[in-house]
Amino acid sequence: MSQESTTPDPVEGVRRAFEALRRRDVDEFMSTWTPDAVWDLNAWGIGSFEGLAAIRGFVEDWLGNYEDYLAEAEEIFDLGDGVVFVAYREFARPLGSEGNLERRQAQVLLSVEGRPRSFFGYAARGTSFIEVRDDGTLAPTAVGGSVPFAPEITIPTLITMRERYGERLFGRYGFLDAFNPSFTATVPVSLGRVFPGEGWFDTDYLGIDEGPILAMIENYRSELVWRVMRRNPHVLRGLRRAGFSGGWLDQVVAVR
Repeated sequence: MSQESTTPDPVEGVRRAFEALRRRDVDEFMSTWTPDAVWDLNAWGIGSFEGLAAIRGFVEDWLGNYEDYLAEAEEIFDLGDGVVFVAYREFARPLGSEGNLERRQAQVLLSVEGRPRSFFGYAARGTSFIEVRDDGTLAPTAVGGSVPFAPEITIPTLITMRERYGERLFGRYGFLDAFNPSFTATVPVSLGRVFPGEGWFDTDYLGIDEGPILAMIENYRSELVWRVMRRNPHVLRGLRRAGFSGGWLDQVVAVR
């Protein structure tokens, strides 16, 4: 007797989800999610929804905003290890409107213990009082910008980054913008490059990255940038008017 795999087909699950949205069948759509699923839509400024009740509430509210709504999956690829790439179009007509909306976009989803995982493009990451956004992307500038505060940790980390990843992460102008060792899916990407077994690496140098690295290394060496800033009357005036006091600010002659 042949035995069929009981592991859910990720492509079929995504296809079922889009078919359910097309029919506005929320029950069927929710059946494609696991009980502990998380739907992270922070990249669109919408928020993150944890658990079936929260996801269902968002979907019902979303569909309720439109007189007509259609989500059509154009391409779905199983990239292995639970990774799915989907390109899709959305067509909608808001309630009370005669105009139509159309949007085309793509997502890479990774199922980790039943949780869909999204990889963001150019977006802020980290922890705040309203969310935690972490897709595994690392930015060398965060380490370089912290050199004066924890040199015993940051300097060895920067050296290790350069030695381990070489030209994939460090080039003519210094460190590239970011990299993600956990993104190993073999899929075309619109930005950066994917190296098998090593992850995704950006190909851009950004001034807002290189600047803080250089400035903070010099502050660690001589405090030059800090010393210049502390003599700037506009900076002093602004800090004091904002209510700051103490430390070096009280040691500088008052500025009107």
